[in-house]
Amino acid sequence: MKKTAFTLAEVLITLGIIGVVAALTMPALITKYQKQAAVIKVKKFYSTMNQAIKLSEVENGSANEWNVPAGHASYQDTLDFYNMYLAKYIKAIKEIKPSPYDSDKLCIYMSDGTLFCMGIWAGVDVQFYTSEQCLNAYANDPSNPRFKRCSFTFGFIKTTGDTSTKYVLEPYSAGSWDGTREGLLNNAVYGCLGSTGSYCAKLIQWDGWEIKDDYPW
Repeated sequence: MKKTAFTLAEVLITLGIIGVVAALTMPALITKYQKQAAVIKVKKFYSTMNQAIKLSEVENGSANEWNVPAGHASYQDTLDFYNMYLAKYIKAIKEIKPSPYDSDKLCIYMSDGTLFCMGIWAGVDVQFYTSEQCLNAYANDPSNPRFKRCSFTFGFIKTTGDTSTKYVLEPYSAGSWDGTREGLLNNAVYGCLGSTGSYCAKLIQWDGWEIKDDYPW
């Protein structure tokens, strides 16, 4: 019986086709993985911080009664607030230092390689970074749109409307948000496509903790 086999030309053609398909599909797969990895980190941070607040309330009373510095707080005042109410309940490495782009803010480095920088100015603002590399790059060029992939804005929001008023950490949605997804995406200043991208974390939350195709990636 005569045996059949692929010729060298057929093998090369097949490998070429595989290479073309891989070149077309790999970027999309890599992007999908990167988006999923970012969402996992953002959601974990959100959960970790709110769990810390709940644990702190057991010992320090309702967050509604916490002593939040008024106005623009100094680095030391912000550090005192963090040490008083949150440090005990967050798994962070020991290093805490001023933000490289705002000396009044303090940056807390987490055990999983992520970090967040906290500042107080008429409220507690928190910027979460998926890596230290992202923070350092942001400090050098805060207008670079690539930071919408790794830098996300949160704030301690005091809930209202009942007797259990308290602080919770939520993705930033202050400013001039109109309550719609369109506003989260397209607000000229705060929208994820806007100049600051402050609503990006809120947009991800709005979309069910997912980064959609229209997200500026």
